[in-house]
Amino acid sequence: MDSRVTDEYHEAKDSVRYMYALEKFCEPLYQTDPPGMIQHINSMMYVIRTIHTTSRYYNTCEKVTALMVKVRLYKTDLALNERDYNDYIL
Repeated sequence: MDSRVTDEYHEAKDSVRYMYALEKFCEPLYQTDPPGMIQHINSMMYVIRTIHTTSRYYNTCEKVTALMVKVRLYKTDLALNERDYNDYIL
């Protein structure tokens, strides 16, 4: 039981560290136009590859794919909210 709790603690700690690393590269995506996103997407993909290589939890294709889907859904949600906000203001 103690080892399981310890493993879950380390997994959560790693996940937080990886999410902060990803956040640094995702934030600029929300502030640039689509052509300007290419540089940031390349950096973000490098971070995801590093996470996949070093993480004990995100070291499978399924987990990395789920992570990428979450990033995409988050980006889509922000874009839709921004569009709705701009329609309301204009």
